[in-house]
Amino acid sequence: MNRSSTIVAAEPAEVRASPELHAYFTFHRLRYGVLLSTCDDLITPGQTSPAILDVGPFIQTALIRDRYPRIRVDTMGFGDERFVGRGGEAHFEVDLNRPPGTTTEPSSTYDVVVLAEVLEHLRVSPVATLHRLGSYLAPGGHLVVQTPNACAVHKRLAMLVGRNPFQIIEGDDAMAGDLGHIREFTVDELVTLGARAGLDVRSWLTANYFDAGGLQHRIFTAIGRGLPPRLRDGITIDYRRAAAPPVSAK
Repeated sequence: MNRSSTIVAAEPAEVRASPELHAYFTFHRLRYGVLLSTCDDLITPGQTSPAILDVGPFIQTALIRDRYPRIRVDTMGFGDERFVGRGGEAHFEVDLNRPPGTTTEPSSTYDVVVLAEVLEHLRVSPVATLHRLGSYLAPGGHLVVQTPNACAVHKRLAMLVGRNPFQIIEGDDAMAGDLGHIREFTVDELVTLGARAGLDVRSWLTANYFDAGGLQHRIFTAIGRGLPPRLRDGITIDYRRAAAPPVSAK
């Protein structure tokens, strides 16, 4: 990770009290810091007028609300009662695998829409998903997407020794909730998919921000700064609805 301004995400009390949530937070804490830093580029913590839509409410929802206490943070997706329902904020129970119009969706627009570690779980066209979420943006608004990098170096090394690094879809119900990672993406794919969805790319960054602990993670972290950006573990990409500066890699 080469972003010097990355925030160290503080673990919320309700997360620390749950062993399951604590383990997830520990694994993703560096990614959460990148997410909050990216949002800080788009929103000033003291602002009151912007609105945020978090798609797939989870731990990041609490972190975003703590970071921007005066901003409305609505949620959309499968409702986790631990992270939805703060006073004055809306939740839209929407399955992105189903077409628009089958459920009640946001009628207002947002300055920032967050899609963190969700895109790889969806069974529909990523172009359709990005276009759908882009329609919720106010003019000049931003869609921040985080997703694993399909070409991360550890996945390439696994393939070299004959191991498939990608998950096998579990379950026998094609319309079941979470079937795991259906499809992971590369940086170049995400740039192209965003353009097809009518979005510009303001910036993207890659980082080894999944902290599994152990020797492997320490090795990848140590060599990460020397890796080509497209070989790092995770991708954070900032799409913009209106015309934007040329694509840049941070």
